[in-house]
Amino acid sequence: MRRCANVAPMEVRLRSIGVVTAALFASSQAWAGDCATPYTIDQLLEDLTVVETALRESNDSGASATGAKMGQGLGCLDELLPALIAARAYRAVGAGMLAAGQEADADKWLRTSLEVDPTWEYGLQDIPEGHPLRPHFDALKAEPGTDYTPLAGRAFKEEGEFYLNGRKVTKPQARLDRFHVFQAQTATLSTEIIEGNAFPAAYLITVSEGPVADAGKTKKPKEPKAPKDKTPKTAGDDKAPKEKVAKAAKPEKVKANKTKTVIVDGQEVTVNVRETPVEKYPLIIGGAAIIASSGVLYYLAGKSASDMKGIKGPFTYSYDDTGTPVAIVDGHMTSLNGNVPPENGRYNFCTGTQTPELNGCFIDPQDEVNRLRKKANQLVLASASVLAVGVGVTTWGVLVDGDMVMPTVNFRF
Repeated sequence: MRRCANVAPMEVRLRSIGVVTAALFASSQAWAGDCATPYTIDQLLEDLTVVETALRESNDSGASATGAKMGQGLGCLDELLPALIAARAYRAVGAGMLAAGQEADADKWLRTSLEVDPTWEYGLQDIPEGHPLRPHFDALKAEPGTDYTPLAGRAFKEEGEFYLNGRKVTKPQARLDRFHVFQAQTATLSTEIIEGNAFPAAYLITVSEGPVADAGKTKKPKEPKAPKDKTPKTAGDDKAPKEKVAKAAKPEKVKANKTKTVIVDGQEVTVNVRETPVEKYPLIIGGAAIIASSGVLYYLAGKSASDMKGIKGPFTYSYDDTGTPVAIVDGHMTSLNGNVPPENGRYNFCTGTQTPELNGCFIDPQDEVNRLRKKANQLVLASASVLAVGVGVTTWGVLVDGDMVMPTVNFRF
């Protein structure tokens, strides 16, 4: 195990743990031992949480003990290993074994975790600063990559589906120098931990063609065809050989630039004439029309504001004989109310959906001010939006040029 000088006490503290776990991880055959009870995904997730919590708290003994339990349990899974948690599980087992001093086997699990998730990095939220696991893991991550090694002359049986580290596989091939969780789904699910490409013989067949062939299927070699007689036919044959004449490639159509001849210093000179795109002037004219419409909206907004100012205020009230206040209105308000004088010396203000034309009522001055203010604000915002669109379209029309490469949209008038 790669260790720094400042972690020597951990070696002494974990020596007893290493003795216990050494029996659990003594050989690769131990991984595929008999399982007294099946190991469920729920148990795997519980143990995984325990190991990760122990690593965050620098509880090396807890990480080692639970990691050893996970290592044995992975070979006894009664469900397919989810590929999404395979790398996490392998890192937890490898970290526990590393804490127990089983560096060789720990590296085999950690390499597999990098094979499944090559981008993983330990952060401070995973292990504390200065923990020996971080530089050890980074050193394994820096190792050169290796390719899959097929099992020569062998293939999987036709019946069943096979999974390696949670992913479905069709050929018995795996990367060496690491542990893998191999699962075979036939009539029942079987789980074993293998080292390298040591796939169980019970699920393999021998093939005669190539290092790895399709399971149980051998291709019948094709018989060579008799060579055709390429002797030229003579004049007496029924059909004389036809000579193939290569067709000339069609020349590409190149759009010719328009040219113009001018006199310069008494000599004729041919110059290219810049061609104006067909959308240039429509864009300019359309943009100008949009700008003009924004001006109309702004005029209407100003008129609403002017009408609002035409309502005199603050509003003063006179009182009738009964003491009821009577509003005094004129100007814009009078025109809205159709110059109708108040009934019996009182202004009958409109309520709800009433209008002066239908109900002979008067619009309340304050309600009319609020309505005109809202209308003016809406028209100003609409005018600004339309103006922005018009300026953009006009600018596009001014800048577009037949000889200039510009960002465009595939649209023509």
